[in-house]
Amino acid sequence: MKKLILFFLFLALPALVACEKELKEHPLPQSLKKKIQMQNDPEVKAREISGTITVDPEYATKLPENAKLFIYARPEGTEGGPPLAVKRHSLVEFPFDYRIGPM
Repeated sequence: MKKLILFFLFLALPALVACEKELKEHPLPQSLKKKIQMQNDPEVKAREISGTITVDPEYATKLPENAKLFIYARPEGTEGGPPLAVKRHSLVEFPFDYRIGPM
Protein backbone atom coordinates (compact mmCIF):
# COMPACT_ATOMS: atom_id res chain seq x y z
CA MET A 1 0.00 0.00 0.00
CA LYS A 2 2.88 2.36 0.80
CA LYS A 3 4.29 1.72 -2.66
CA LEU A 4 0.97 2.63 -4.25
CA ILE A 5 0.78 5.88 -2.28
CA LEU A 6 4.37 6.76 -3.15
CA PHE A 7 3.72 5.94 -6.80
CA PHE A 8 0.60 8.15 -6.78
CA LEU A 9 2.50 11.02 -5.16
CA PHE A 10 5.27 10.62 -7.69
CA LEU A 11 2.74 11.00 -10.53
CA ALA A 12 0.41 13.55 -8.94
CA LEU A 13 2.98 15.93 -7.47
CA PRO A 14 4.28 17.27 -10.83
CA ALA A 15 0.70 17.78 -12.02
CA LEU A 16 -0.22 19.70 -8.88
CA VAL A 17 2.88 21.87 -9.11
CA ALA A 18 2.25 22.57 -12.80
CA CYS A 19 -1.30 23.72 -12.05
CA GLU A 20 0.03 26.41 -9.72
CA LYS A 21 1.84 28.19 -12.53
CA GLU A 22 0.23 31.27 -14.00
CA LEU A 23 -0.97 30.82 -17.57
CA LYS A 24 0.05 33.60 -19.93
CA GLU A 25 -1.08 34.46 -23.43
CA HIS A 26 1.45 34.04 -26.19
CA PRO A 27 2.33 37.35 -27.85
CA LEU A 28 1.15 37.84 -31.44
CA PRO A 29 3.87 37.76 -34.10
CA GLN A 30 4.80 41.21 -35.41
CA SER A 31 3.66 40.32 -38.95
CA LEU A 32 0.19 39.37 -37.70
CA LYS A 33 -0.09 42.58 -35.65
CA LYS A 34 0.78 44.62 -38.75
CA LYS A 35 -1.79 42.75 -40.86
CA ILE A 36 -4.53 43.37 -38.27
CA GLN A 37 -3.66 47.08 -38.14
CA MET A 38 -3.75 47.32 -41.94
CA GLN A 39 -7.19 45.68 -42.09
CA ASN A 40 -8.63 48.42 -39.90
CA ASP A 41 -6.78 51.35 -41.54
CA PRO A 42 -9.12 53.49 -43.72
CA GLU A 43 -6.19 54.75 -45.83
CA VAL A 44 -5.29 51.18 -46.79
CA LYS A 45 -8.90 50.42 -47.74
CA ALA A 46 -8.93 53.54 -49.94
CA ARG A 47 -6.06 52.09 -52.04
CA GLU A 48 -7.92 48.84 -52.62
CA ILE A 49 -9.17 48.01 -56.11
CA SER A 50 -12.16 45.76 -56.64
CA GLY A 51 -14.54 44.87 -59.40
CA THR A 52 -16.42 42.17 -61.26
CA ILE A 53 -15.26 40.45 -64.44
CA THR A 54 -17.95 39.16 -66.77
CA VAL A 55 -17.54 37.04 -69.87
CA ASP A 56 -19.96 36.25 -72.68
CA PRO A 57 -21.74 33.05 -71.52
CA GLU A 58 -21.07 31.38 -74.88
CA TYR A 59 -17.32 31.96 -74.48
CA ALA A 60 -17.33 30.94 -70.79
CA THR A 61 -18.60 27.45 -71.69
CA LYS A 62 -15.60 26.96 -74.01
CA LEU A 63 -13.00 27.66 -71.31
CA PRO A 64 -11.05 24.61 -70.13
CA GLU A 65 -11.65 23.53 -66.53
CA ASN A 66 -8.01 24.14 -65.59
CA ALA A 67 -7.96 27.70 -67.03
CA LYS A 68 -6.25 30.38 -64.94
CA LEU A 69 -7.26 34.02 -64.64
CA PHE A 70 -4.48 36.59 -64.14
CA ILE A 71 -5.35 40.09 -62.93
CA TYR A 72 -2.66 42.76 -63.38
CA ALA A 73 -2.74 46.14 -61.61
CA ARG A 74 -0.77 49.03 -63.11
CA PRO A 75 -0.79 52.75 -62.33
CA GLU A 76 -3.31 54.70 -64.37
CA GLY A 77 -1.89 55.77 -67.73
CA THR A 78 0.92 53.19 -67.69
CA GLU A 79 0.92 50.63 -70.50
CA GLY A 80 4.26 48.91 -69.95
CA GLY A 81 6.74 47.94 -67.32
CA PRO A 82 6.25 45.77 -64.28
CA PRO A 83 2.80 45.74 -62.67
CA LEU A 84 2.17 46.92 -59.12
CA ALA A 85 0.35 43.68 -58.33
CA VAL A 86 -0.60 40.41 -59.99
CA LYS A 87 -3.14 37.88 -58.77
CA ARG A 88 -3.65 34.41 -60.20
CA HIS A 89 -6.97 32.66 -59.73
CA SER A 90 -7.92 29.06 -60.48
CA LEU A 91 -11.35 27.47 -60.80
CA VAL A 92 -12.99 30.76 -61.75
CA GLU A 93 -16.72 31.06 -62.38
CA PHE A 94 -18.12 34.14 -64.11
CA PRO A 95 -19.14 36.72 -63.11
CA PHE A 96 -15.99 36.84 -60.97
CA ASP A 97 -15.57 39.32 -58.10
CA TYR A 98 -11.98 40.33 -57.34
CA ARG A 99 -10.15 42.54 -54.88
CA ILE A 100 -6.53 43.71 -54.99
CA GLY A 101 -5.06 45.74 -52.16
CA PRO A 102 -1.96 46.27 -50.06
CA MET A 103 -2.56 43.05 -48.12
